[in-house]
Amino acid sequence: MWFPQDNQNTYLLILGANQFQRERSLIGALQAWRGPIVTLSKNRSDNRYFSDIIEGSETNPKNALQAVIEYEKRYGRKPAAVVPLNDFVLNAGRQIANHYGLPYQSQDCINICRSKYKTKEVLADKGVPVVRSHKFQNVQELKDGLKRTGYPAVIKPLDFGGSGGVKRVDNLEEAVDAWKEAKHHVGLYAKKYDSSSTDFVVETYIRSKHEISCEVFNYVDHQGQQQHFAITVTDKFLSPEPYFSEIGHLLPSKQFNRTDVKELALKTVSALGISRGMSHVEMKVTESNELVVLEAGARPPGDSIMDILERAFGINFYKWHCEAYFKNSNRQYDRPKQLYYSAIGYLHPKPGVVSKIQSEGDLPLEL
Repeated sequence: MWFPQDNQNTYLLILGANQFQRERSLIGALQAWRGPIVTLSKNRSDNRYFSDIIEGSETNPKNALQAVIEYEKRYGRKPAAVVPLNDFVLNAGRQIANHYGLPYQSQDCINICRSKYKTKEVLADKGVPVVRSHKFQNVQELKDGLKRTGYPAVIKPLDFGGSGGVKRVDNLEEAVDAWKEAKHHVGLYAKKYDSSSTDFVVETYIRSKHEISCEVFNYVDHQGQQQHFAITVTDKFLSPEPYFSEIGHLLPSKQFNRTDVKELALKTVSALGISRGMSHVEMKVTESNELVVLEAGARPPGDSIMDILERAFGINFYKWHCEAYFKNSNRQYDRPKQLYYSAIGYLHPKPGVVSKIQSEGDLPLEL
């Protein structure tokens, strides 16, 4: 256990840092906080690089809060900030932040952003373009939803992160099979990741191969005013349908210079009440070049987007993310300049030798 001289009785609690591809979060946390960095984990030995590990479940709100309280009783130390890094820890972090009176995303914001159905409902009311979305738990409710969406449609878990259980369907038989497939997938992980194993959505399919995300930073300034600004736009590359697995990212996107992309992202985070830290707004660019919001995360983007952001800007945005969760942060942020292109791809080839790499097209000419 390592504790610097500063802030001996407080620590920065960072949740979700043990997740694969969140390794750079520790560097950002160390840049943001002159003091101990602590995380929650069921296994104290699974990460040796924090100042300390509180033994408990970071995805179980009740267990997480109890573990932090027990840690305080044992060592006399309280969290100075609670910083969430993924969807699955948002509720646990909220419980802890509430108990200690610390800044955090509102419960309404978390409930809305974690539900693909509520997200669409709220955004539609605010005039943000979204697809039709219908929640279901059984075959009859699925059929009712499909009558409204039509075919093709997309089946998704209600509040499970990533692309697991997401599939395009073209008829009722495929829809029922996709639902069973999604239900099996989510059933394996729902309890572990604070997700529902019974609630799903069916949504209208968008005929577009072009998916993007806008990475937005949110904070409260020295005057107590809410601020949001778009950092960049990312091109997202997906696996062949009927699945939608993300297999690569490139930033800046070919859509980088479109002001309507950034304006729509800012309108989205404001409508959802996202108030602190990095957030992630996913969109489709339709065949007619219109924008449709798919989802929004009240947490940093995943799949190493934070890593390629750091390479492109020379800034570890986990630092900014952590700073946004501290009380009375008087930091002012200037819009950063992107210095380089940056990309990442995930290869799942069959055994053999890669003999050719096919380009997806030319890069944009100007940043």
